[in-house]
Amino acid sequence: MAGPEIVRGERMLHWEGLSLIMLILGGGLSLLYYSLREFRRNKEVKEFFATLTHELKTPLASLRLQVESLEEDLANTEHSQLVKRLAGDAGRLEIQLENALFLASVGDSKQIHLEVFDLHEVCQMLQSQWPELEVEIPEKSYIRGDTRALEGILKNLIQNSRIHGRATKIKLSATKKNSNIHLCVEDNGTGFSGDNKTLGQLFRRHTAHSGSGVGLYLARNLTEMMHGKIEFESHANQGFKAHLVFKGGI
Repeated sequence: MAGPEIVRGERMLHWEGLSLIMLILGGGLSLLYYSLREFRRNKEVKEFFATLTHELKTPLASLRLQVESLEEDLANTEHSQLVKRLAGDAGRLEIQLENALFLASVGDSKQIHLEVFDLHEVCQMLQSQWPELEVEIPEKSYIRGDTRALEGILKNLIQNSRIHGRATKIKLSATKKNSNIHLCVEDNGTGFSGDNKTLGQLFRRHTAHSGSGVGLYLARNLTEMMHGKIEFESHANQGFKAHLVFKGGI
């Protein structure tokens, strides 16, 4: 009698083992199915978000140009301060829209197009966007990077200095070391009294009045997508510095 009982016991163990394996496979396939479905949904939302922000860029840029033109026409009038604030708001809105577009493409190396360009020309173009700031730009320096991404980096750094550091002067300097270009962006603002390592963390609010961290987060990620490096340095009442390293051009 012991023989048949052993055989039945072995069969039960085999069926239980097979059932367990089937349950594990079924659970794995279900998890894979829902993961793929969420991946496709997130991709669709991301593409919609990127398309929407891209479509809004053109009318917003046109609005900013018209406001700037209106600001010139109404200079030294009773409405000049109102139009000046409107121009500032339009500029900030444009930067936030660009940040949203960059945020949707973070991690996608296909969005980065490396080429050699003059750093001085990019900085010169940005200089005119903050007439209330004294912006010192570097001489001709050729780097290998993405022009649009570098514009986004510098816009966020300057805006961060203006809004959160209340700076009145921004200095951009570039030096060549070996085959790299070292770019330093520094201001005369109030600086930052916390841990510098926390700067650039997404949605990290250091105080009740600080920003969401999106600007510095994007500056870090866009720099890394261009195969560069960035470090933040700041102390209370001693201004803010961003050190960037890129591959040199010619």
